[in-house]
Amino acid sequence: KLKISILSIILQMVLFVLFKTNKWEIKGLDKFIDAINSDRPIMLCSWHSRFLFAVYCLKMKRVQNVWAVSSTHKDSQIMANVLRRFKIKLIKGSSTRGWDNVIKEMLKVFKNSRSIIAITNDGPKGPPRIAKAGSYKIAPGQHMGEILDTLVDGVPILTSVTIPEGKNLYEIGKILESKDIISYKDFVEEVKKQEYVEELGIAAPSLEGYLFPDTYKFAPGTPAPIVVRTMIDLFKEKTSSLNFGKSHLNPHEVVILASIVEKETGAKFERRTIAGVYLNRLKKRMRLQADPTTIYGIWENYNGNLKKKHLLQKTPYNTYKIPGLPKGPIANPSLAAIKAVLNPEAHSYIYFVSKNDGTHVFTSTYKEHLKAVDYWQRNAARRKGKSWRDLKQ
Repeated sequence: KLKISILSIILQMVLFVLFKTNKWEIKGLDKFIDAINSDRPIMLCSWHSRFLFAVYCLKMKRVQNVWAVSSTHKDSQIMANVLRRFKIKLIKGSSTRGWDNVIKEMLKVFKNSRSIIAITNDGPKGPPRIAKAGSYKIAPGQHMGEILDTLVDGVPILTSVTIPEGKNLYEIGKILESKDIISYKDFVEEVKKQEYVEELGIAAPSLEGYLFPDTYKFAPGTPAPIVVRTMIDLFKEKTSSLNFGKSHLNPHEVVILASIVEKETGAKFERRTIAGVYLNRLKKRMRLQADPTTIYGIWENYNGNLKKKHLLQKTPYNTYKIPGLPKGPIANPSLAAIKAVLNPEAHSYIYFVSKNDGTHVFTSTYKEHLKAVDYWQRNAARRKGKSWRDLKQ
């Protein structure tokens, strides 16, 4: 059977070369070749002379990422043998039995791909079909054609996930992992890749600050590049209309300060006031002395209890020990926090102290600040039973 099919494909190739014709339309063939020229992985879903023709084209184009799938285990083995004869690397050969496991394996192999090309029993007649990445519900007993229809035309099963304002990349990684969207490790590694940082034109060790907080919908097992790209693309979209030129800070510095403002207050109405405090301190060349920057610098060893020794520990983020802004953002700020830095409240405040309910007292002199600390922080009665979590907005 294999020899007969090989002779068939050779004959078809000769006819095609000599007469520029074939039982397939030239237009369809061109689309088929275009698909092979794309950088998408290839999934083969047929077994007869058309499959052999596809293999021949793959070999000529030096395509390597090939997934062979057939309706029976026997045909799948034959397809694999043909691929080996043409010395094309076979990623996986499988029948449709245990299809859910096949899909899971495919997602692992093609984890950096948004979609794959599916070469079906229709051969190159008409355009190749694109199977979208995602999780799909496959009903028991569906044949190959129905399954492929689902992968091409169906709607993936999506998981809704909310990224709160002010979360850092490590916290976001945990949230995504808890939803089975992506592993913590894969996400953290991806956001630290310099190719993204260079694309944004910033000097930073990661994409911290640019993972826009919002509600997203991802399929379980979504490839890391897609998750990260979706978040930074939304950041670009949301900030595209902002006038960063109105600030004396550059755009990256605006995001850094916005991340500090976001972490310093849970009261939305205080954002512009706190932005004004830090800008006043920068103008006076005072250290920012922001507790959240200290915490971020020791994040991997922080247990939730900020101590004096931490404030004295010098890191690129500890604004008690370094002048100016920290090395980079310490969280991913909301659009409102970024706007607050671009349009801060004009005042003379350079200090603020917590009132233990999520709001603050602002002062202009060190003497006034010490009084506020004594009143709000050193008086146990004013701290008892209060929490920023009780703040009503």
